[in-house]
Amino acid sequence: MGLEAALAHLAGLCPPPERPVAANGNFAAVFAELGATLPADWLALVSRYGYGTFGDHVHLWSPFFLPSTMMDQARVALEADRALARMHPKAVPFALFPDAQGALPWANTDNGDVAYWLT
Repeated sequence: MGLEAALAHLAGLCPPPERPVAANGNFAAVFAELGATLPADWLALVSRYGYGTFGDHVHLWSPFFLPSTMMDQARVALEADRALARMHPKAVPFALFPDAQGALPWANTDNGDVAYWLT
């Protein structure tokens, strides 16, 4: 399934808001701040849905949501991951952003789970 088909399927399950919060901004500035580009599917998701919650459980972060941008939220999650890795190295079996192919967080859940993609 291609990106547009997947987004159409998602919209059938969970229609995007009429006026999504913090859905648009300067993605080039975000890429410059991160030193990395972000996946096209995530960019499309944020552009359609903005900062918000799916099913009262999964919280999508936006790089344009103030006072807490996606980058701010990712830094907090990565700090916690690094602290855990120092105490229990096997608990974090993957590289963390900004390391090469490091995991970069982009969403979280009410249960404390964090969604990542590999850069």
